[in-house]
Order: sequence, then structure tokens, then C-alpha cells
Amino acid sequence: MALFDKLASAALITVAAAVAVAASDDKDEDGSLSYRLTGNDAAYMPAILRDFPDFQLEPAKAAVTDYGATKLEEEHKGEKIKRFVSHGMVVLGYQRRQAGASILFQTMLVMEVENGNEVEKHEALFETEYGCGFDLGNASRCGFCGAPIRNMGVRRCEYCGSGWAPEWKVVRIHNMSFQ
Repeated sequence: MALFDKLASAALITVAAAVAVAASDDKDEDGSLSYRLTGNDAAYMPAILRDFPDFQLEPAKAAVTDYGATKLEEEHKGEKIKRFVSHGMVVLGYQRRQAGASILFQTMLVMEVENGNEVEKHEALFETEYGCGFDLGNASRCGFCGAPIRNMGVRRCEYCGSGWAPEWKVVRIHNMSFQ
């Protein structure tokens, strides 16, 4: 039965990975382009939660959104940025490795910039890798006894038994388009 579960899970992830982003040239009422992000969070979350039972999607999405907004601010220094608005975020993929894991998000952010008496809206479509693991520079030793931790899936030190939690962070961000 375990083999069937693995095959069914792999098939579900493969189907979900084929889901793409749909973009339209239509304008919304506020004048911004009308992008439709499509993904399948529900297809990836069972695998993520199986590997990392304490993982929470909403704080991860907030961290990715904040990181994207910070990068946009850096790219647009000197401009009067009024605010950032998230126009959606989806999970595009999940990969588990012995030394860690990565979740691929796609995010649409709208940056409102003051230009005289008007507010201009610029959209940025990002792809962001959010991960945890030793291969991403995280600690690979027990914080209590210093013994090596060889497997991200193990929540307790093999030597002293103390618990630990994986540290998630933004690994890379790619600005796919900006208008």
C-alpha cells in the first residue's frame, strides 16, 4: 500500500505541476493588467505537511510577499512608493531532498507610486523559491549537543534526543515581468 501512496502522490504532483499562469491584456477597473495566477496549493500541501507537519502556508506566503516588496523597493529607490498590494500567490511546485526542501511560489504584486498628483500602478510577477535545509546554509548541527543532523525529516537529535525545527527562508527570487 505504501508504494501505491507514493505513486499516487507523485502523479498528483506531476499533474499539478502542469498548471500554468494565464495572462490577459484586459485591464481591471483600477487600470492594472488582469493577470490570473493559477496553481494548485491543494495538490502540494499534503506532501509538504507530510514532510514538515508544522509548516504553515500563510506565514510562508507573507514572508515571500514581504521579500518581493523589499526587492521592488530596492529596484525603485528614489520613487515615492505609496504601497504594495498582493494580487495573488500560488504554489507552483514542491521538491523534497535529503538535505532540505523547496517550495516554488508565483506572486503578483502591484506597486503604487506617487507621480505628482497621480498614482501609477506597476505590476510585478515573481517566481520565488522558499526553502529549508543544509544545502541552503542552515545549521547542520544540533543546537544542544553539537552532533551532526544528517536528515531534514528527523525532528530529534539522534544522539541527545533534543528537538529542532527547520528554518524556512527565501532562497531566490526572479522578477519574471514588470509593467
